[in-house]
Amino acid sequence: MGAMLWYLQDGQPAMETDPQRAREKLGKVSGPYWLSLTAPEEEDLEWLGRNFGFHPLTLEDCRTYNPRPKLEEYPGYLFLVLHEAALSEDDVQVRDLQFYFSQGYLITVQKDRSNLLDRARERDFDLSRGSDFLLYRILNQLAEDHFDILGKLDERIEVVEEEVVSRPARHVLHRIFQMRQALITLLRLAAPSREILHQLNTHDYPYIRAEHQLYFRDVYNSLVSIHEMIETQRDMTNGALEAYMSAVSNSLNEVVKRLTLIATIFMPITFITGFWGMNIKALPLEEPVILWLTLGLIILVPLGMLAWFRARSWV
Repeated sequence: MGAMLWYLQDGQPAMETDPQRAREKLGKVSGPYWLSLTAPEEEDLEWLGRNFGFHPLTLEDCRTYNPRPKLEEYPGYLFLVLHEAALSEDDVQVRDLQFYFSQGYLITVQKDRSNLLDRARERDFDLSRGSDFLLYRILNQLAEDHFDILGKLDERIEVVEEEVVSRPARHVLHRIFQMRQALITLLRLAAPSREILHQLNTHDYPYIRAEHQLYFRDVYNSLVSIHEMIETQRDMTNGALEAYMSAVSNSLNEVVKRLTLIATIFMPITFITGFWGMNIKALPLEEPVILWLTLGLIILVPLGMLAWFRARSWV
């Protein structure tokens, strides 16, 4: 297990990276602290249950993957499940994070090292403002990551739209479906996360101070915007898919039109050559007049048909 403890010592931030010493310091820490557990083993989760009295159901959530964000209130603390998202090519990779949040502490549990938590810690990390402000920083970083992913997807959708118009190949269709799946994944995360922020804003939790409530409201507004952006981009990908299908259909119609034109032109030629190929006495090769008449018909009839097609705007 990897464990990192951030705490205040004489009003100054301090850090402990050794798991055993981190456990020992917890009883001596005064003030808010953040304990981060990475890839915890079974004995580590049992230690959390014994030391903090966390409900067994929350510990079970730390053992398994949770596909949906959620917020649950227990006596003395809140338990949250959130998700870190990262864009890889046109796919969205997701990992779940568990949070135990109370007045004096924030405990995070993750199966692998979280880039989201690292970025939140690097940006204006200030434990002196309390564990609720620290939770806000993480939630705000989660919203910013979603904005970043949607910005990249928006650029890729524009490229796909241009390719649909210029060269609607099969790889374009594959990219459209990939981006639709990525947006569906983001929507499955954004909608419950928005509900969680709404719950944090509307419920009077004693762990969130009144002066910090405004920050959580700002994250909620960001998640509302994210949800709207996802819906807009889904409409854009659906429009790109419809444009692709229309372009392919038009291309197929053009091919069928050309083939029909060729077949139509060759029908009288086939009739003429077939007529003189019958077993009759005056064959074209034996009668020069008939030969030149046949060749003239073979040339003039298709030309006349093409002129007629152009006059009717068929070609």
